[in-house]
Amino acid sequence: MSFPLQEGQHYGSSRGLVAARQSTLIKMTTESGVVGYGEAFGPPVVIASIIQEIQHLYIGKEVSQVPNLTGKLMNMFYHTASKGLMLCALSGVEIASYDAFGKILNVPVYNLLGGKARDRFKLYGSTGYITESKSLHTLKEQVERVKSLNLQAIKIKVGTSLQEDIARVKVVREHYPEVQLMIDINGNYTADLAIKSLENLEKYNIYWVEEPVPPYDYSGFKKIKQAFPSILLTTGEAEYTRYGFREIIQEAMVDIIQPDVTKCGGLHEAKAICMMAQTNNIRISPHIWGGVVGRAAAIQLMAATPHYPHSLAEPEAMLFEYDLGKNALRDQVGLANFQIDAGWLRVGDAPGLGVEIDEEKLTYYQVRREAVK
Repeated sequence: MSFPLQEGQHYGSSRGLVAARQSTLIKMTTESGVVGYGEAFGPPVVIASIIQEIQHLYIGKEVSQVPNLTGKLMNMFYHTASKGLMLCALSGVEIASYDAFGKILNVPVYNLLGGKARDRFKLYGSTGYITESKSLHTLKEQVERVKSLNLQAIKIKVGTSLQEDIARVKVVREHYPEVQLMIDINGNYTADLAIKSLENLEKYNIYWVEEPVPPYDYSGFKKIKQAFPSILLTTGEAEYTRYGFREIIQEAMVDIIQPDVTKCGGLHEAKAICMMAQTNNIRISPHIWGGVVGRAAAIQLMAATPHYPHSLAEPEAMLFEYDLGKNALRDQVGLANFQIDAGWLRVGDAPGLGVEIDEEKLTYYQVRREAVK
């Protein structure tokens, strides 16, 4: 699927802007006619080609077997499925199997992942995108929208320059001074530049800094963490499988990890990553920047993640990335079973992922191979 953005309305991060929001929706139909939907991160034409090549490996299998089959295929295709688009495709198929299995059993997917541990999450407005004009007025409008939605936390993009970092953070503090503020550099800095930026921004009470350096710069994370122990570090959206997260977690390079279910290996693998993080007493807040199905899958994962190490009370609520960028693939192609109230998301109890897909809208946003040059 593809939702083109109008000229002049492209948005993104310090790494670049996007001209369209894209994701690949995967439809799995069982012999009994039950339909499950999954979502894979990445360019639809490429993901669709990969799935065409591997779909025969799923034919005739029980949907309950797909998570373990995914692990087997990751091992079989280890040259191409340790990271990257092959793993994204496998993730999408695996998510679809969970949706179908939940519908067959008439239970939410979180019951298949261990049961519901929490029924609500604190929303943070994921916004403040870099735009073509780089206008601070546009950023102000984005901040005001977060405030109007009664969201108590916001994440904005920075990382284009040290001067612009200060200007953008000032806009937030001027227009919503009490909001919990996170910044996302998208790995566009070296460690020394990230440290200089945080030296300038620390007085603005930054809650977390996301991807201050590229995901593979382990020494950079350690340097920044040592320099700013009071500012939380997060990463994970560009990482894959429990093996990619292993050293980051075991070496406590960050305070919160952010796996994306549509690329890290699917729900089963994401649950393993979360358990590994909790084993090392590191918090979790999944990356969510896709369509309606990917967001629904993240909700199920978060609902099933235990309260460890808490028992009677959870001191800090799990944070849910509530993307506010314009995206019809999230807002128009289907309905997800959850409720938003006063800055919180409450989990629904519909079977499977809890998503109702509008097939007509899918056709409207479909990417056709002959249209791709």
